[in-house]
Amino acid sequence: MNHRMGSQWGDTWQHRLLRHRRYRRPWRSGKRDVRQWSASASFSEPFVPEIVVVAALFVNSVQHEDALMGRVRAFDEATAVRAARDVFWEHGYASTSLAQLQAATRLSRSSLYGTFGSKRGLFEAVTQHYLDDVVGPLLEPLEVPGSGQREIVAYFHSLSDFVTSSTRPAATRGCLILNTTVELNALDDQAALMVQRYLDRVDVAFFAALTMMSATISDPRGKADILSAGQLGIMVTARLDPIRAAAVARAIAAEVQSW
Repeated sequence: MNHRMGSQWGDTWQHRLLRHRRYRRPWRSGKRDVRQWSASASFSEPFVPEIVVVAALFVNSVQHEDALMGRVRAFDEATAVRAARDVFWEHGYASTSLAQLQAATRLSRSSLYGTFGSKRGLFEAVTQHYLDDVVGPLLEPLEVPGSGQREIVAYFHSLSDFVTSSTRPAATRGCLILNTTVELNALDDQAALMVQRYLDRVDVAFFAALTMMSATISDPRGKADILSAGQLGIMVTARLDPIRAAAVARAIAAEVQSW
């Protein structure tokens, strides 16, 4: 509303409300409603019924809350998920509290629940981020069509580097997906399916690469099972002794190199 219009009709609904309060309430005289106006009221200004005032107050309140919600949600969701990932990775799903998640993400309870729906919803976003950001870079070279012995060897060397390149507290976290297997009773069937898909993905990658070595090895199916079990053992061992886990990874790489 421009200045001229504001001067004639009132700059805002608040100004109208103030002028409305100058008017006295109507009183009934016979069959007619007579409105008495205070001397300070201007007849050139429109009368504002109370219901209009209430409606204006409500609209303004809703707009204010919407603006606040917009400011609260103005955060990088990926950054929040990454911060929550480290908390779940270190403490596990069941042992992670909402207070820890709030402290790590620097988000309020309402922001966390408004974005992810629940702690379980946040954990789902975290596991997907882990698969994309951690598992993917390690496993994808092995999943390229035509991968073989060299890629298997490189994968186990990458595991060795992975469990020893971080500080000890980070290295002893193991694998977030595999850690979830011991908490399935605290989760649901969807979590169990996620873990199984991860295990299948690793197994399929090993088996596909081993079939490319059929000229030099026998029983690629059996060897894929051995490598999958070795990978699981490395990540579990890393929780107790990252140095030993790295040594096992290098030993497996050397074994595959001899096939």
